[in-house]
Amino acid sequence: MATTNSISSLLSQIPDANLRAELSRAVEEALRDRHFGLVFEEHLPEVQALVGVSIRKGTRVSVVGEPLNCTWHVESLEMRGALQWAKLRREGGLEGEIKHREIAVSALIPVARYGEAIYPSLRPMERVERAPDAPFHSIINADNYHALQLLLYGYQGAFDVIYIDPPYNTGARDWKYNNDYIDKNDRFRHSKWLSMMKKRLILAKRLLKKEGVLVVAIDDNEVHHLTCLLNEIFEIENFLGMVAIRTKPSGAPSLNGFASIHEYAIFYRGSNQIKIQLQERSVEQLSRFNEQDEDGPFWWENFRKAGAASRKSDRPGQFFPIWVTRDGKIEIPKGVWNKSEKIWEVPSPPSSKIALYPRKDGEDRVWLWAPERVRGDLKDLRVDFSNPLEPQIYHKRRLRRSGIVPKSMWIDAKYSASEYGTNLLRQIFGRANSFSYPKSPYTVIDCIRSATDNPDALILDFFAGSGTTLHATCLLNAEDGGNRRCVLVTNNEVSESEAKALAKQGFKPGDEEWEREGICRAVTIPRCKYAINGVRDDGTPLSGTYLNGRALSEGFEANLQAFSLDFLDPLSVMRGSRFEDIAPILWLLAGARGDLISPADIADESTAWIWPQGSEFLVCRDDGRFGEALEWLESLPDEERGRLRHIFLVTNAREAWSEWREILVALVPRVQVHQLYRDYLENYRLGENRAITDESLVEMDGDA
Repeated sequence: MATTNSISSLLSQIPDANLRAELSRAVEEALRDRHFGLVFEEHLPEVQALVGVSIRKGTRVSVVGEPLNCTWHVESLEMRGALQWAKLRREGGLEGEIKHREIAVSALIPVARYGEAIYPSLRPMERVERAPDAPFHSIINADNYHALQLLLYGYQGAFDVIYIDPPYNTGARDWKYNNDYIDKNDRFRHSKWLSMMKKRLILAKRLLKKEGVLVVAIDDNEVHHLTCLLNEIFEIENFLGMVAIRTKPSGAPSLNGFASIHEYAIFYRGSNQIKIQLQERSVEQLSRFNEQDEDGPFWWENFRKAGAASRKSDRPGQFFPIWVTRDGKIEIPKGVWNKSEKIWEVPSPPSSKIALYPRKDGEDRVWLWAPERVRGDLKDLRVDFSNPLEPQIYHKRRLRRSGIVPKSMWIDAKYSASEYGTNLLRQIFGRANSFSYPKSPYTVIDCIRSATDNPDALILDFFAGSGTTLHATCLLNAEDGGNRRCVLVTNNEVSESEAKALAKQGFKPGDEEWEREGICRAVTIPRCKYAINGVRDDGTPLSGTYLNGRALSEGFEANLQAFSLDFLDPLSVMRGSRFEDIAPILWLLAGARGDLISPADIADESTAWIWPQGSEFLVCRDDGRFGEALEWLESLPDEERGRLRHIFLVTNAREAWSEWREILVALVPRVQVHQLYRDYLENYRLGENRAITDESLVEMDGDA
């Protein structure tokens, strides 16, 4: 590449002064705008299929069987016999490509580009209730980008841990971009992967608590690119560390000859005020502390320092004699420190005492502590004469911390993805499952433990795959009595081979035959449901046990609610209607407790409010009856009223709402009051180009 000086030299050879000046200015501008740090190709926006949205004139669509990002504009519609046909105009495209075509509407999929306004609806799916009064774990069947946008309304800065295991981009057609499988022949595959990750990580950062930790599982294919990207988004000082985890003990052969046995977990924090948590000691580690005194458990450890910085040249101040007698008495002689020689000048011991030095194999080492500290802890030292020619000093190694600092390499057998990932799925489903490379839940458990010590942590996984993170959260809660809550997001993609087979049969995304084969419906939801219940839908119990001896058939005291994130046609949403479409969103944002708002609740207009059983939120759905709702609230016992954490007030009257909010905050302690506009479209509109804090979306009191 030409340097700045060589470019200047070449420019000086141009005889035309005007041309030379114009080119010089252009070069100067180009050099001024150079990017530094991670540089990659920013690709066209991703495209989202809007299954269920009607196709009208002006709708952006894709054609079934073609790449989703090959989009068309509907210019007109007309009936031809029993079929409706559309005239299409190509959006973008290369020169020479077809610009117009006609096609049956049944072969079209309405789409939106990321950044355009779309209108979400959460449709309840499976529900499991095994823990009265406990919050619900949630699964959202959705493209994770739009699910993250939706979560920002109520969970900004709320998650203690975000654990994700994104597609690894190995070049084996194992992940999609714009609905196309990316393979090793795509020269933009790394930059497409980074473009996909960047949009989602920017949203994830906003969802993470300042005291929270992001954990990303990744392998060698993208680990270096990803680390650079994370350094830009989270800033390099928030990098906590990277762990290599032995997930494939038998190794996976690579084209270059090495058998890969590891993956990585990268840890970033929300702010620079926190550290990685201590990990619990294993049974083997605890068994070493097999003696006890008045100060607690301990084991006898050689007082000579081992490992790094253990030689005399490393720590000369910790090389000194310890005098001992044959009956076991220990004394630290007084000495004078010689600064120039960096040695302790100590007199020779009397004949009744022996001077012991920290030597090993004839080499001078050092003691664990300096002389003054040793003098203060002589009661914790003893001399061992089992080898009379080489007596040793031992000290009491105490269990002073509740755990150990996590190492940067995890090699325990419990992290094996085949043994505790693939085999565990086989036990849960009672058969082999097509899901590739599920994580061991014990890997996720130790990542969560390293990230937070909060037993009530809120955890997010927006590349949820088979649902290992929710399963791990249930296991962890059962082990330590915690009340952690998990939110999973996963799409309902089918595999490439399944997609081709379904397409040959005439099915497309949105058809029941297609959707029931997708990962969320076929793997994620059933896996989590079976794990919690301990039995499958057909009543057969799960076989096997967890590492702690707990039977899989025992299940967990936990609750689960699954949703599908659907999209509504803006033209079909009338002012003041379609409340049923946002009701589940309110339940999720209000803490995921108790019952959902039911159709019967919505249809019953005898009261001015809706308060689902066991939930912590209330909807005052008619501002004209606010006084009635307020009078009812005031009549409730303080304890019952105090259970409320969220009140949603439906009104367009902004000035009156501010006054009503003050009244409600004074009446109900710790409550957050939200304004819902009567026009559904102004409550929750997803789109990258609209700020979440825009007051036209939803008003909130507090920091939720």
